[in-house]
Amino acid sequence: MRSSVDIHTHLVELGVPHEFFRLARLARTPADMAAELSVDPRSFAIAHVLTGRITLSVALTSLGETVDEEAASNAMGGRLQRATPAIASLITGFPAHWVPPVAVEPDLATLIDSSLAEHPVVYGSAGESGLAIAVRVDSLLRETKAVVASITRPVVSMV
Repeated sequence: MRSSVDIHTHLVELGVPHEFFRLARLARTPADMAAELSVDPRSFAIAHVLTGRITLSVALTSLGETVDEEAASNAMGGRLQRATPAIASLITGFPAHWVPPVAVEPDLATLIDSSLAEHPVVYGSAGESGLAIAVRVDSLLRETKAVVASITRPVVSMV
């Protein structure tokens, strides 16, 4: 498995400014993590691993939204589908629910929802339930050559 050291090393190599935040307690969910940080949930990135025949992508959405697979497929130019948690962990090296907003694997393309890209800084998991990361969006876009597109739909609540 990968760790926050891998994330830090990768971002330093790319020249992407970032900051880590150790939480006072372990978060059960990404929403708990955003609340612990007191950040706007719209600026908290959730990483969704998408797979296709020849494409692997990490799609970033705001907390409370999910990937519209058809919109993501159109943005990337090929049919994509959400990876199972086990496959997402194998691809990224991180637990599926704690995949960071920065793709460490060189073969992973980054796709960012346009509403998330409007924030100057995005927050997300740093690969584990007790550590978060903040990354400047302009640096992330420039250094990862991320595709920005409208790729989300709201999460349907069961309540």
